[in-house]
Amino acid sequence: MPHKLATSFNYWVDFKRNRLQKLRYSALKKLSHKSLPLFFKGGDIISLDPIANGSYESDIKALIEHFAANGFDDFLLDIGANIGLSSCQSGQKFKEVHLYEPNPNCVSILKINANIALRGVNYVIHEYGLGAKREKLQLYVPYDNWGGAFLKSDVNEYDDDLLSSKDGYGKFKKENYDIIEVQIEDAKKSIAEMFESLVSRGLTKGVIKVDAEGYERFIVNTVLAVKPKQIECVIIFENWKIGKLEK
Repeated sequence: MPHKLATSFNYWVDFKRNRLQKLRYSALKKLSHKSLPLFFKGGDIISLDPIANGSYESDIKALIEHFAANGFDDFLLDIGANIGLSSCQSGQKFKEVHLYEPNPNCVSILKINANIALRGVNYVIHEYGLGAKREKLQLYVPYDNWGGAFLKSDVNEYDDDLLSSKDGYGKFKKENYDIIEVQIEDAKKSIAEMFESLVSRGLTKGVIKVDAEGYERFIVNTVLAVKPKQIECVIIFENWKIGKLEK
C-alpha cells in the first residue's frame, strides 16, 4: 500500500511550558553574561565556573598571570590542557604556548577554543600525553567531568579510590567512565626536546602548569631532571597526596 504523505503539521505549545522555557533562558543569559567566549560541554563540572563567573580556577589564573607579568612570560607549557580553559584565558600573556592533551575528544574542542582565544599567539597543540615511554594506554574519562580523566598505569600514584572520589563517585566502577585508547610519548625525551627548542630561540623563562591526575610527581621530577641551566621556570601543579617531589 503506497505511503500517504502528510499534508499538514500542527505543533501546540503549552503556555506554562513556554513561559518556563523563557524564564530559564532569561536567567541563564543573565548568569552567563560574563562567560568565557569558548565552547564547553554542557553540564560538565569544569564548565560551570567559566560559564557562570567568566573564569576558570581564578586563583590559578591569578598565579599564572602574576608570574607572566614578572618576567616569566616567554612560554607557557600546559600539561593536561583538556579543552584549554587555563591556556585560553591566560595564554595571551605569553610569547609561546604549548598545550599537551591526549584525549582526542578534548583536542577537538581545544583546537576551536585555542583558535578563538589565542589569536596572535604562537601556540602548538601536542595531541598526546607524557609518560614513562612511548606507548598506547587507556584513558578513563568520567562522563560528568572531562577534566578528571586519568591513565591507569604503574606511573599513576593515585589509587582507584582516590581517583573515583575526586570525580564524585563512591567506588571505582568502569561504567562511570568512557574508556579511550590514547597516545603517550616518552616524557623525558619530549620535555628535553621542548627545552632545547625554547633555549635555541631565546625563550628561557616561563610557567609550566601540570594537571595530570596522578602523574604530577612523575612529570615534575622529569622536568627537574632534564631542565637545562638556561631555563628558569615556575611549576604549578595539582596534588591530592602529601609527599616530597624529589626522587
